[in-house]
Amino acid sequence: MAAVVLNVTPFEFGLLATIEFLPFIFLSLPAGVWVDRLRRRPILIVGDLGRAISLISIPIAYNAGVLSIWQLYVVGFVNGCLTVFFDVAYQSYLPSIVERDQLVEGNSKLEITRSASQIAGPGVAGVLIELLKAPFAILLDAVSFVFSAVFVFWIRRAEPPIEPHDVVTGPRPSMRQEIAVGLRYVITPLRMQGKMNATMRFIVWGTIPMGAISGGILGGVIGLHNTIWVGAISSLIAFLPVAFSPVRHVVEMPAPVDDGSDAGGTPEAEARST
Repeated sequence: MAAVVLNVTPFEFGLLATIEFLPFIFLSLPAGVWVDRLRRRPILIVGDLGRAISLISIPIAYNAGVLSIWQLYVVGFVNGCLTVFFDVAYQSYLPSIVERDQLVEGNSKLEITRSASQIAGPGVAGVLIELLKAPFAILLDAVSFVFSAVFVFWIRRAEPPIEPHDVVTGPRPSMRQEIAVGLRYVITPLRMQGKMNATMRFIVWGTIPMGAISGGILGGVIGLHNTIWVGAISSLIAFLPVAFSPVRHVVEMPAPVDDGSDAGGTPEAEARST
C-alpha cells in the first residue's frame, strides 16, 4: 500500500517498518511479565482479532478516499504491539499443551509453518496485489488473522492455571524485578516461559527498527541497490554469536529446572537456580 498506492519515499518506507517494530524494543520485556501472569490462549486470540480489526481499517479508508501514510504508521504500530504479545505468548503456550519430550517436535512444526508462511506469503501477496490490488490483499490478510483466532480457540487441551505468585515465592515482585529474572534465565520452568521468550524477542527483534530506519536513510543516500548490498554483507556475520556460544554443544533436551529450587523469589535466587 505504501509503495504502490501512496508512492512514499524510501525514508518514509523505512520509517513505516521502524514504527512497526518499535514495540519489540519498548514492549517485549514487559510483555513477558504479563504473559507469565495471565493465561496465554486469550492473549493469542485477542492479538489475532485486534490485528484483523486494525488491518481492515486500511481498505475501508482507501475506499473512502482518506488513506494516508499516517494511518499506515498507526496500523503498523498497533499491529506491532499486538504481535509482541502474540509472539511471546505462543512460544510460552506450547510447553503447557505438549509433553516435555514433544517440545523439540512441537517447536520444529511451529518453525516449519512460520518459515513456510514467510516464504509463501510475500509471493502470494504479490500475485494478489497484481490481480486484485493491494487493498483487497490486505483484506484477505485480515481474514487470515480471524482464522488464526478460530484455530487457537479450538485447542481443547486445558492450559495449567496461573499460580498466584504469593503461593510460590511470597509477595509478587515488581515488573522491574521480574524482567531482571527473565534476563538471567534460558532453559526455563513453565512459569518463567513468558519472560524468557520476551527477553529473546527483545534481543533479536529489537534490532529490526534500527536496521529499518538505517535502510531507509541509506536508500535515499546511496540508492536501493547499494543498500541491499550493505544488508547482504551484514547478514553474513549474523551467525557468529550462535557459532561461538555454548548452544552449539547442546545435542539433547537438558533436564528440567526444579521450580522448588528458586523459592526465594528474588532475582538472585532465580539466577542461582540456573
